[in-house]
Amino acid sequence: MTPRPSLFSRLLPQPRLGRRLSLSGLMLVGGAALFLTLLVPADDEKGGGKYVGVVIALSMMGKLAITSSYGVVYIFSTEQFPTQARDNLLDFPYSQ
Repeated sequence: MTPRPSLFSRLLPQPRLGRRLSLSGLMLVGGAALFLTLLVPADDEKGGGKYVGVVIALSMMGKLAITSSYGVVYIFSTEQFPTQARDNLLDFPYSQ
């Protein structure tokens, strides 16, 4: 559900903030959203899940931000590394 919107959400902060700030900002937002899921109270004794929607929304927001930041890494790494090193580094996770 979040891979498609993450393609577009990473393009919004880049023109104004640049790649480095948008990468770190997206990672911080993703980490904060996923950390906040730990602070949401658990279900009550009767089994009523009052906060299930909050946990789902926070986890999807965290996944969206982390997926968007990973997309920025591809763009950012093309400027940082030479071609041979970039090909090896970007292909390494998929070769395992």
